[in-house]
Amino acid sequence: MKWLSEPWPWWVAGSAIGLIVTAFAFATGKPVGVSTGIGGLCARIAPRIRYFQQSAYKAPWRIWFIAGIPLGGLLGAALAGKVGWVTSMGDFDSGISGHPVVRLAFLFVGGTLAGYGARWAGG
Repeated sequence: MKWLSEPWPWWVAGSAIGLIVTAFAFATGKPVGVSTGIGGLCARIAPRIRYFQQSAYKAPWRIWFIAGIPLGGLLGAALAGKVGWVTSMGDFDSGISGHPVVRLAFLFVGGTLAGYGARWAGG
């Protein structure tokens, strides 16, 4: 069980994610994407917005996919015995210093741009 509690090298984790996404798309004929899952969540929150009435956002499994991301992280932390609040963000702290609200705004804008780019690219 030690391999579950230690961080995986980036190339192993990235390869595993790529294989799982490819296998899922091959088996179901449906692509897996976080931005579409967030769109499904938004469709549940704001169903009257025309953009979120697309058929891709109506699949209920996408909500479970989005919920599984933080729950999987929590499970991984629990298995490693490291559940708790962390306020340090490593290299981000040294690159972006200042008030926590400034750092939060930086992360929010970056996440918004990444999400918009993913949707624009069809991901």
